[in-house]
Amino acid sequence: MYRMKNNIPTRKVAGGALAAALTSLLIWLLERVFLPGILPDGIPAEIQGAILTVIVFLVGYYVPPAARDQIVALEQPANGKTAQ
Repeated sequence: MYRMKNNIPTRKVAGGALAAALTSLLIWLLERVFLPGILPDGIPAEIQGAILTVIVFLVGYYVPPAARDQIVALEQPANGKTAQ
């Protein structure tokens, strides 16, 4: 069994989380400031979700892992059960 070497969130996870927050704020800003006359009902929730998903995926894909983002193997005892 494998796990992360430490409990610090990886650079990819932090980048994806930040991208999600910034994308949500950008969509809100677009709806309130730039698009009220064009889309009076706002951007549909399905489209917002699709935009958010694609941007978070792309950020997570293109952000390189940090040097500290290492995976280590847990030792397997003789009985085959994973040590905790």
